[in-house]
Amino acid sequence: MKTVYAYVVADILHPGHVRFLRAARQLGGLLIVGVLTARATLEKKPMPIMSCTHRMELIRALQCVDSVTEQYEYSPLENIRRLCPDILIESEGHAEQPANDFVRSYGGVNMDLYNIMVGALDEIQGQVQEGNGHSRGAQTQGLCGMQNYGQD
Repeated sequence: MKTVYAYVVADILHPGHVRFLRAARQLGGLLIVGVLTARATLEKKPMPIMSCTHRMELIRALQCVDSVTEQYEYSPLENIRRLCPDILIESEGHAEQPANDFVRSYGGVNMDLYNIMVGALDEIQGQVQEGNGHSRGAQTQGLCGMQNYGQD
């Protein structure tokens, strides 16, 4: 049975996360998902709205996910060294990550499935910008205006 490792922030869970993780699960028999802590997220993205504990709970609830672990740095290297998955899901934009070399060093492979998530995000952004017949501006502004709700 092949083990697959993928990682996400999952601050606001959307269909792209679900599609991405389902696709990752189809590559192997066991899917382990790293959820980035606030500190790890801040290395490249804004502070998450939800705590890592809450985000892990959401990911753990997905049927396609077998195990969830915290990821303390944006790079998955620490978790990859500990778990030695057969497949690391990594975006092309992170091709130079040391974790990629480490996975290949023991015969594992790297795969990029992030286009699945990006496609869903593009759909959602389009709907929010168009309004889709609903007044979403205030809702979106309210979400974006929340800061530091439940820190890790």
